[in-house]
Amino acid sequence: MFFCLFFYCFFFLKAQNKEALITDILEKIVYEQDAATETYFPKGIFPVYRQYDKNKSSIKPDDNIFYNALICYTLKKNYLKLSAKQKCMVDTIVEKTKRVANFYKNTRDRQTFNFWKTNPTRKVFPNSGWINWFDKINALPDDMDDTVMMHLATIEDSIKAAEIHALMQQFVNKNVKTVKNTSKQYAKLTAYSTWFGHKMPIDFDACVMSNVLLFVQHYHLKWTKADSASLQYIVEVIKNNHHLTKPHFIAPHYSKTSIFLYHISRLMEENSLPALDSLKPKLIKDALAVWQTSIGLQEKIMLVTSLKRWGYNNAPIVILDSNWEHELALSNEAFFIANMASMAKNPYKKIIGDAGIGKFYYYCTAYNYTLLLESLLQN
Repeated sequence: MFFCLFFYCFFFLKAQNKEALITDILEKIVYEQDAATETYFPKGIFPVYRQYDKNKSSIKPDDNIFYNALICYTLKKNYLKLSAKQKCMVDTIVEKTKRVANFYKNTRDRQTFNFWKTNPTRKVFPNSGWINWFDKINALPDDMDDTVMMHLATIEDSIKAAEIHALMQQFVNKNVKTVKNTSKQYAKLTAYSTWFGHKMPIDFDACVMSNVLLFVQHYHLKWTKADSASLQYIVEVIKNNHHLTKPHFIAPHYSKTSIFLYHISRLMEENSLPALDSLKPKLIKDALAVWQTSIGLQEKIMLVTSLKRWGYNNAPIVILDSNWEHELALSNEAFFIANMASMAKNPYKKIIGDAGIGKFYYYCTAYNYTLLLESLLQN
């Protein structure tokens, strides 16, 4: 039916049609990248703000590369659906990200990326006052999430991708260390850790693993034991309903069922994975169940995007009213969480995590707009 078409309820919008709305959103994303103050953000970095769970009144600017990677990847993924004018805007966004990327790249000529700047200085939680006295001591290693998304977003080099994939095989469970931050049923899996650091504890996160497998699928890399184990982890999580009952435990850096489903649908859209394809009816059912709960606009957008990727034709309609821009700009729905408790041993991981100690929520207006744009472009 006509009224089941996604996002065609524009009675309260200034934009008179879908094409105009897409252009309007892209212009807002461009503005966000250009308007960032260089006092806190290198030129080309999208403004991102960090909120500590134990002091929610304090909002700090955080100049990380991760949201640039997410935005550029999403825009490039939908590039062919855009008009010539819209493609030019995307080209500009990606080019500005490429220019600033070296600030976050590994300084030892390795093709990995850090969440925070590595050049000229590496900081932990920028603009945190006295905490930054310990930057060199507490500096985090490069991570798989930033690395694979930056490659997908800005590098597009299959040879370099293969080199990174080979390096990843050193940072898997039971290679040097054994995972301590998960339940016994998953501890046997030789899946990927989040970090490129031998001194770091093994850290399992289903969304990070999904992004790594997205990278493997995109470049048609030869599957390894770690790839298979990571897929098994994701599949077992779904079969055990742990993405519904304890998303914060199986994906501590994302912590929401809707975000987990979004990641899995993105992975499944890239190339067929029979182990996940067989679970599609359950994933659709789970997404519709989450829709019925009390969630905000950002989560609704991700759920509808996921349902569309799975070919579900009766997806709920997200109605945008005149306040949609304001709601997304000031959304308190964090897509990503810096969760230091994620590396703690089980059961302390849950105890510390539930207390909010070492948990930081990340907000990026430009990425919220990007999620909306992506949903508008879904077939």
